Order: sequence, then C-alpha cells, then structure tokens
Amino acid sequence: MIGVILAGGEGKRLRPYTSLIPKPLVPIGGKPVMEHTINRLREAGITSIYISTCYKSEQIQKYFQNGSRLGVEITYLVETEPLGTAGALFKEPIFKRNFYSDKWRLFFDHRY
Repeated sequence: MIGVILAGGEGKRLRPYTSLIPKPLVPIGGKPVMEHTINRLREAGITSIYISTCYKSEQIQKYFQNGSRLGVEITYLVETEPLGTAGALFKEPIFKRNFYSDKWRLFFDHRY
C-alpha cells in the first residue's frame, strides 16, 4: 500500500507564517506538521509515500529528502504551476487507475 500527501497549497490562511516556509514545514510540537503525518503513515505500515508539491517545493524536498531518515521512501510529484487539488497525481501513471479500489485507504486522526 502507498500513501499520498497533498502538500502543494500556499497556506494563505496561515500567513504570515507561510510567507517564508510552506505549510507542511510549519512546526507543531517541535517538528514540521508533515513529519507528524509521515510518522503516522509509517506507524500504519505505509512506507512508500508520494508527496504532491508546488508552493516552495524545494524547501519540502530539502527537509524530507528521500525519506530514509524517517524510515520511508518518498517520491515527489512537483507541479511547476498549480494544477488544482491532487492535480499532479493524475499526471503520474500509477494514479491513472481507478481510485475506488480496495488498495486505497484514507487515514484520519482527530488528535492533530
């Protein structure tokens, strides 16, 4: 099973915090919010993660790199211009199949 994190938005509602860093890197509890998400995916047994990025993508890639530090494998889907929610996913061959498959799950944890 693979995980997908949508991390391409500008985080306009979090300005001024997101003027310099992308929303996924905003610290919560001493680490970037997306690191919490990656850790939860890994704890659920998901170690192959696709991250769809656009806004300040280079900062996200620099911080998380290939994911090995967190015990996961990260593949980046980088939009050079915003393509809308999950837009980059539909350009990737692995995501062109039907999303309504038993191989797809949505994890939500209200503790965050």
